[in-house]
Amino acid sequence: MLYELTTISGPPLEQTAVSAAARNWVLDGEGRLVGAWRTELGELFQIKLLRGFETAEALERERLRALMSAHPFSIDDPSSRLSMERYARFPFLPDVEPLALGGFYEFRTWGSPLNRSCAGHSVARGGSRGGGRCWAGARSLRAAVAAPCVAGVV
Repeated sequence: MLYELTTISGPPLEQTAVSAAARNWVLDGEGRLVGAWRTELGELFQIKLLRGFETAEALERERLRALMSAHPFSIDDPSSRLSMERYARFPFLPDVEPLALGGFYEFRTWGSPLNRSCAGHSVARGGSRGGGRCWAGARSLRAAVAAPCVAGVV
């Protein structure tokens, strides 16, 4: 399964309308909506949508639909920003499933410096495979101190 994390930043008073419009856009397209969030800490006034795709072709068709649209995700406010990131899950993690785990969620991203210092695996030497081995070993440690990791992707 491949994933796309879409982030829409918009005006504070328009968050409800932007969220509803973006949800309808997603439901009209390919892929499966597996999560939707609004930010309340850190960078504010963002809507995050996580979609899963069975094939790279389906993901590409959706990206092209957004890129070719005058109003991707039904965004019509010129002050809004849109970013789309694609991910593939680590093979030791299950596919992401919609869950309700409480009122607070955390999005974290780590670059290659963490992978370089993790169990001797280097992104330059082992690519994402080396980093994946590192995270596979750290997964049980993470579960001991925090809620389960529902998505670990590279």
